[in-house]
This record gives sequence, C-alpha cells and structure tokens, in this order.
Amino acid sequence: MTQKVRVLVSAFFCLYGLFHFSFSFPLRYSFYCAISFVLFYHLYLGGRMFYFMLGCVLLYMVGHLFYYG
Repeated sequence: MTQKVRVLVSAFFCLYGLFHFSFSFPLRYSFYCAISFVLFYHLYLGGRMFYFMLGCVLLYMVGHLFYYG
C-alpha cells in the first residue's frame, strides 16, 4: 500500500468520525475516534489490515450492542 493511499484512508476515517460526532452521541464519537486513531497509527506501522479492520468492526458492533441494548 502506498503512502498516499495510507494517508487518504486515515483522513477518511478521521473525517468520518468527526462527521458522526456532529450528529451522534458522545459515546459513539469516542468509538469512532478510537478506531480512527488506531487505524491511523496501524497504517504507518504496517501489518495485516484484514484482521485489524475485522477487529475494529467487531469492537464497534459490541460497543453499539452494549450502548443501545
């Protein structure tokens, strides 16, 4: 994955989190910020992106399940 693609993907997730912050609850905002920060950090370290993204999606789903019951 090239450096430009990494930056664009990171920027997308950060903007996605900020967009949801303006229309959502603070707990959801904290989930998006945590996922986008970890994704941004992980993209520059390299690694297996499929398993990482699967973990992020599962983290969000579990948080959403506990928050909305």
